[in-house]
Amino acid sequence: MKTFYRIFLIAAFAVFVAGCGKDDAAPIDEPLGENPKLRAAVEAMVAEAPAVWNTLNGIEVWQEGYAPSGAWLNGSTPDSRHQVLSVTKTFTGMAVGIAVREGKLRLDDRIYELFKEEADAALASSLNKNLSESRVAHLKAVTVRDLLTMTCGHTTDPTVKYSIQYALSLLPYVSSSGIDVTGALNSLDLTLPLLFFAHPFNDEPGTNFTYNSLGSHMLAEIILKKTGENLCDYLNKRLFEPLGLEKPVWDEVQGTTAGGWGLHLNTDEMIRFGRLLLKGGEWDGVRLIPADFVKNAVAVQTLPRTVEFGYQAIGYGFQTWILPEGFMASGLLGQYIIVLPKKQAVIALTSDVLSFSQLLGSLVGTTQSEALLELTWKHLIPAL
Repeated sequence: MKTFYRIFLIAAFAVFVAGCGKDDAAPIDEPLGENPKLRAAVEAMVAEAPAVWNTLNGIEVWQEGYAPSGAWLNGSTPDSRHQVLSVTKTFTGMAVGIAVREGKLRLDDRIYELFKEEADAALASSLNKNLSESRVAHLKAVTVRDLLTMTCGHTTDPTVKYSIQYALSLLPYVSSSGIDVTGALNSLDLTLPLLFFAHPFNDEPGTNFTYNSLGSHMLAEIILKKTGENLCDYLNKRLFEPLGLEKPVWDEVQGTTAGGWGLHLNTDEMIRFGRLLLKGGEWDGVRLIPADFVKNAVAVQTLPRTVEFGYQAIGYGFQTWILPEGFMASGLLGQYIIVLPKKQAVIALTSDVLSFSQLLGSLVGTTQSEALLELTWKHLIPAL
């Protein structure tokens, strides 16, 4: 009888297992395939690029539901990290949002109160000519928000002014392959906060946009002062590691992470950051950046003067250019993260750093990377 009972149980179990057919099995995720139309678009852009923008070295496009499509040129590979220049600014801006969430600072904090010693030294410096009561008042009124929106009151870019003023002392950092911006700045006896405050504040803060790399660097100085951590270290624990990135190379100026340039990334790392912003600051169900901060960062906060508009740009948010279709982080001469919410897509582009003569041409307006964006809108955007 016991033997029969055992046989019965085995048979019942077999019937039960047999009843759990394929329909009840756990689904197996198949790897996503590329969008054939986008793959063809990338190849078409690669074919045309040498005649239009011959320094392009990386393209990667991600769209929800597909595997990324990409191409790497001029000796670059998917793992190659490149200096992304002013794309860095958008990372700096998001660090401010994280610091606000942690209660380290507020957007309406006045930077004069944070850097009183440097600001007073700048006001007393011979660099600060034609000082007036209104300029002093404007300087003392600048807030963190004004730095984020590039409306601190400078009516000209201090970076260009000081590049000309200290041109002779910067010559050793110029070579046929480019200019070592970080090395040149590290060679100066004057600190970057002092140079920032010494540039005239002609406008009332919050009123007019002027592109301002020193202003972006001041955000990094604020992060260090208010958190006790350099910007790169601060973001490594709060942004890079959660995104699955190894700590990137990021230039330092006078001991502080460069806030307006100097970050080195590959295209996949740029894509991940763009996807984070596309999802409003959330990654794998974990909030890394406050949702309201991201929402404001990627919306028009100010309207740049006409001459400062980039290709397709309609305004500026928090260290981010705003487009009709979305927004982008933009670096000089061909570094971009383009985020297109309606397409649920992110585009990353990197280019080689040009020679000094080409870089100089860009500063005086004779060389623009708009040709690369024109290629992007010609080939990639229609394929999404």
